[in-house]
Amino acid sequence: MSSDTRPPASPTLFLTDDDVAALADLPSAIRAVRAAYPAPVDERRNPGRIFADSGREWQRTMPSVPSSGRLFGAKSINGSFADAGLRVSYLISLFDKRTADLVALIDGNRVTGLRTAATSAVGAAAIAPERPLALGVVGSGFEAQSHTLALAEVVDIAEVRVFSPTPRNRAAFADRFTEELGVPVRAVESAEAAVRDADLVLCAARSRDETPTIDADWVADDAAVVSI
Repeated sequence: MSSDTRPPASPTLFLTDDDVAALADLPSAIRAVRAAYPAPVDERRNPGRIFADSGREWQRTMPSVPSSGRLFGAKSINGSFADAGLRVSYLISLFDKRTADLVALIDGNRVTGLRTAATSAVGAAAIAPERPLALGVVGSGFEAQSHTLALAEVVDIAEVRVFSPTPRNRAAFADRFTEELGVPVRAVESAEAAVRDADLVLCAARSRDETPTIDADWVADDAAVVSI
């Protein structure tokens, strides 16, 4: 069988992380996730992750040929245990269904963050109490920040308490989100202080030595918990 070696119909689009930041937003990501997740799953179109691992470098690839739309492709997560520790990057490649042309190569870092936060937001919207909520946040990094913004898109947040092991980080988080959300955001001295009596709990901190980030005894009976 011969192959078609004609040139692509249009140049490949390259989107950097900054490009994605300028083009994508949380409300759009939440709408996309809410529409996509109830769709039936065909394992031929959406197989499980493919793993490759040398012990020092590794790659996880997630291919998909969706039933709708004009594109198909794959996302890869690429890791290397370099001298400075683990480094990870993300790449999304998209192809035209009709021509198989490579349509776009996209830095997947911010897309991954948006999708993760949007997934949590859709879940929280379905199970969180329907009233103004006290949000307890454990963690103050990228995931904690993106998830706090995503949750604010889908539930009514009345106040926030945040704990991070580093005092300046939790203080910076409190300052930023007091301004951005327009509600009181308070840095507290422990994970327990953030979680107790919260209506919605966000765990976005790395567990140390396999120690649980929060204790179930701290969580109110009707609270919703989002754990990353």
